[in-house]
Amino acid sequence: MEEDDYGGGGIGAGGSHKGKKVPNPIKQEHKQRSQNPSPQNPIVEEEFDEPIREFGDGSRLIFDLTGTHLRLLGRIVEQSQDDCWARVLRKILEFAYNRNIENVAEQIPLSMKGLINKVKAGREIYETGKRLGKRQDLTIDSLKKPIDYIREKGLEKDFGRTKENMFRVRGSFTTKPNATPNDIRDMLLNHGVVGIYVYMEENFSELKEEIYTLNIPQGAILDKKKHVLIIVAYGLTRDDKIFFLAQNTWGKEWGVGGYGRIIVADTCSIFYVDGLLK
Repeated sequence: MEEDDYGGGGIGAGGSHKGKKVPNPIKQEHKQRSQNPSPQNPIVEEEFDEPIREFGDGSRLIFDLTGTHLRLLGRIVEQSQDDCWARVLRKILEFAYNRNIENVAEQIPLSMKGLINKVKAGREIYETGKRLGKRQDLTIDSLKKPIDYIREKGLEKDFGRTKENMFRVRGSFTTKPNATPNDIRDMLLNHGVVGIYVYMEENFSELKEEIYTLNIPQGAILDKKKHVLIIVAYGLTRDDKIFFLAQNTWGKEWGVGGYGRIIVADTCSIFYVDGLLK
């Protein structure tokens, strides 16, 4: 596994946002089916957070995974701690496992609790099942440790599990520190959703409908915290430059409804699931 080579601050920025608990749509579907098994008591369809697809500046989407997998991807969360790394890794793995399962009742929601406890709290707290304090710093230096954990141990099913019969999903992540826009497009087409690193610049934090240009970090920006988010689509601008539609973990106030457009000026660091492990 290659590692992000830019250095700088830890990964996890965004914990200052006021978080709110957002239900996992797969888990909610299972719960509704168990409570409403008969045709006389049908399941109430949830609303999902679709990204904007009309930009008003001549840009157009070419490939959009939320259009075909909205139930898996269309839920915007708002992190309350510096845990974007765990949320993004969990969602990428969850998508890789469930993307070809058409029956929603058979899709498996995954938990990030064990991952956070193991990576941040250490073996003693992880094995005894104690909880991390709400104020504990969840920033990490790199993705190597959580990616190794997902490869070796996997993420647990998010509900209905026991210690005697714990279902886990293991996956192999690849990181690519010098990915070009064409590389990212190809990974999106061939592997599904892609994780991407950004640095905490003001124009990124306050992004709305405009396109954010991601440059190779230099100078003082290297001391800033890093953040990770998920690329779910790509398109072309009016002058045929590739842009990516990214889903953030800062709630619906960021970007447009929680989604933002990014142009990679040169290269950047990405990560993705290149295979599930048995």
